[in-house]
Amino acid sequence: MALPLLLTILYELVMLLKCTEGKTQKKFDHLFHILLQIYVITIYYLGLNYYIFCNTFLILSFIVNIGCNKTSEDQYEHSTIIRLTIIFYRFCLIVSVLCITLKLSSYVNWSWAQTFWWYWMFLSGLVGTTITILLILISKLFSIYNRQEILNYKSEVKTLIWTLYTSILSSLIAGTWIINTLNILDVDLDLKIGDCIMYILISFNIVMFSAISKYLFKDIVEFALSLNQLESRDSSPNTPCQDQRIKKEPTKTQIFLQKFSSAYFKQIKDPEIVILKCTNQNEIDTERNTNNNKIVLKSQDPQQQSDCKCIICCERPPNAVLMTCGHGGICYQCAIQMAQKNKECFLCRQNIKEIYEISDKDLSILKRVISKTRISS
Repeated sequence: MALPLLLTILYELVMLLKCTEGKTQKKFDHLFHILLQIYVITIYYLGLNYYIFCNTFLILSFIVNIGCNKTSEDQYEHSTIIRLTIIFYRFCLIVSVLCITLKLSSYVNWSWAQTFWWYWMFLSGLVGTTITILLILISKLFSIYNRQEILNYKSEVKTLIWTLYTSILSSLIAGTWIINTLNILDVDLDLKIGDCIMYILISFNIVMFSAISKYLFKDIVEFALSLNQLESRDSSPNTPCQDQRIKKEPTKTQIFLQKFSSAYFKQIKDPEIVILKCTNQNEIDTERNTNNNKIVLKSQDPQQQSDCKCIICCERPPNAVLMTCGHGGICYQCAIQMAQKNKECFLCRQNIKEIYEISDKDLSILKRVISKTRISS
């Protein structure tokens, strides 16, 4: 008994030291498994009947594993399925070990066949999974009619074959282990498998599994990468169709916008009129405040102007105006994202037809347009 547990401890130590750098939760997960193996070895050789406390380490490991999955940044659909499968496997492990420890501690009056009820259910689930994968593979093969489609689905078919063999191998090893363990516990079963046959069977299947995995490794990776690309394309807001509908071009003729407020601009035809009005207004304000030796200007203070930020991201300077409504106060990047997602102005809900990029160096109420981006429907 000590040798398998010592090998398990060695494996957990290697994983703890080599594969958990910067992952605190994973470190605790492996640490709880190491403590569990040490605890089992200790109480076994000391002859203590405290196996029920083994579940404490498994429950703590299960909680840590759930925490790792919640903080995982990988949100692809197939990756989520794998993580949920691992969580379900951990839950099955807790239930099965709990049943065995209750039996060992004499808390329940079950036979060993009854104690292993969860293992029988787990084995049934593996067999059901194997049959499901086999039906999916057969359905996929029947849907392929010519050689060209075979080449297109080659990676997917090989991945299904690898998954089918993995499921068959898991079912075979689990069934063999359950039957052999029940025979050791003096449960009368019609089927008997010796230790030698079980070890040979497991060793042969592990070698076959390694050979098949090495042969199909490239196709499995290609299929996984294709799933990643497909899900990334579906979840990304910047799709190729949207990029084609957004076209940025420099302005061929000078375009000026008059700033009425921090979030409203209006295109003007003759900027000299606005400049003249601003000049006259500044002269009037200067005359009114001559006695106080103060000059009041309509234009904003340059320092305040430079400190303005986009009202959406609050990071970049506001250098974009949505047309034709004329609402601004946002940066060019936020304006592009708005046009891609909603296609409507965030204030008045009018359709965005163009985005004017204005120069953030202009400190007066006149803003020069340096580029415009057309948004086609």
